[in-house]
Amino acid sequence: MAKKELDAILNAEKRAQEEIERSRQTAKEILSRAESDAERLKAEALERARAEAQEIIGNARKEAVAIEEEARRKADAEIEALNRSALPKIEDAIALVIDRMKKVV
Repeated sequence: MAKKELDAILNAEKRAQEEIERSRQTAKEILSRAESDAERLKAEALERARAEAQEIIGNARKEAVAIEEEARRKADAEIEALNRSALPKIEDAIALVIDRMKKVV
């Protein structure tokens, strides 16, 4: 009887050790999957961040080009306006110089 009880205790202890080992393996597998998932999520987040950064840079370049074109258009318009206002004055100055030269000659 004592042998049966001792065998039962040893058998129960063996099953408990096996269950502990299975639990350790399950925990290791869960940890490994969690690490893999974390790395995958990190890589996905990094890729999304890179894509967003590229989009922001692309938009900034487009905006810079548009701003440059608008500034160039405004500068051209201002130069044209100055030319239009200066041309009659230059023509008047030339006429004055010609008139004075005629008087001298």
